[in-house]
Amino acid sequence: MAGAVRAVRRLGVRYLTIHAAGGRAMLAAAQAEAGEEIQLLSVTLLTSIDAEEAARIGFGDPADVVRRLSDMTIEAGVRGFITSGAEVQELHRSYPDAVSRGAGHQARGEDGTQDQQRVATPTEAVRRGASLLVVGRPITKSADPGATAAVFVQEILEGEER
Repeated sequence: MAGAVRAVRRLGVRYLTIHAAGGRAMLAAAQAEAGEEIQLLSVTLLTSIDAEEAARIGFGDPADVVRRLSDMTIEAGVRGFITSGAEVQELHRSYPDAVSRGAGHQARGEDGTQDQQRVATPTEAVRRGASLLVVGRPITKSADPGATAAVFVQEILEGEER
């Protein structure tokens, strides 16, 4: 992973996601290579994995998995996370100085047919402490991406109104 970070650093990348399941040594080596130039974001548990799937894999409770992987991430020196909107509040509370990006978002009223299982609205994620949101398919697969993006922006602004 350190070699991949080195290669990406030459491209001027600002953020890079890595998976926490790679372990403490991998996280620490990646962070050493990233230095101050790249903000590493540790993916804790994919948002497509719900409690049933986590148990089937042998992970146990998703919140516990996220907590253990987050602790390991911080111990390795990485100061950024990507996690579901459901877990972002606990991470923000435990690590207020870490950068928390919430993933698995859908706008209010969205039908939920995507593969994301542990989701939150943008408003909920911001209120729970997400620094930035990761949004992809709800916008890119929309019949009207501009209008969908505008809905997300509005919901983010609502989340900032505390």
